Amino acid sequence: MALLTRLHTITGRFVWDEALQMWQPNPEKPPSDCEWRVCELIRPDRNGHSDWFDVEWLKRQLPACADRIGGNGSNMFTRQLAKDFLFAPEQAQRRQGSKVIARRAYGLTKARAEQFPIRKDIRDTVSKGFCAVLHTKAQIEVDHKDGRKDNWLVNDTVHQRLEDFQALHKTANNVKRGVCANCERTNRRFDARVMGFTVGWTEGSAEYQGTCKGCFWYDPIAFRQSLISAD
Repeated sequence: MALLTRLHTITGRFVWDEALQMWQPNPEKPPSDCEWRVCELIRPDRNGHSDWFDVEWLKRQLPACADRIGGNGSNMFTRQLAKDFLFAPEQAQRRQGSKVIARRAYGLTKARAEQFPIRKDIRDTVSKGFCAVLHTKAQIEVDHKDGRKDNWLVNDTVHQRLEDFQALHKTANNVKRGVCANCERTNRRFDARVMGFTVGWTEGSAEYQGTCKGCFWYDPIAFRQSLISAD
């Protein structure tokens, strides 16, 4: 499928239109009409993030899709569009009592880890390096610097760059996975001050705002170098 050489969601049902700056249905593997209409209204960006939208407002805009959207938006946002975009995390929901009254897309639905291929030349080069944390060449794993793995240019072997990856010892990589999982769950970034550094982040703040840059685990070498430069 020629279309899937472009940026696309995990199901392949939506492709990113750079000119229009929006997700479009893939004519070779289209979503349902209601899924497309909802996506068209809420306008997730290329990383799958949208502004907040009121569930009842959405139903009024799309009366023919009200049943498909469901109470609290549960049909659409836990089963249908949820195949492509994240709506389940608590930070993607606003509640009034037990009722979800507003939602937002909070990223792209991910594949399993084995479905994030790393191009062979990059894997071969990075795997020969020293761990960015422990400075050892033992038990090296090739790590995606961006722990959320939601930048599909990085996940596409055609567009991958060497600088998007780093060498980590197996133990360090396991620690990073736990840190990234906690960040996704709480939307709070790792604070490097717990490791004795004078700052928690070199870019951004405690709240995750669409990028991992500035977090210690995104690039431990660059993190330390930025502190040396600041001195």
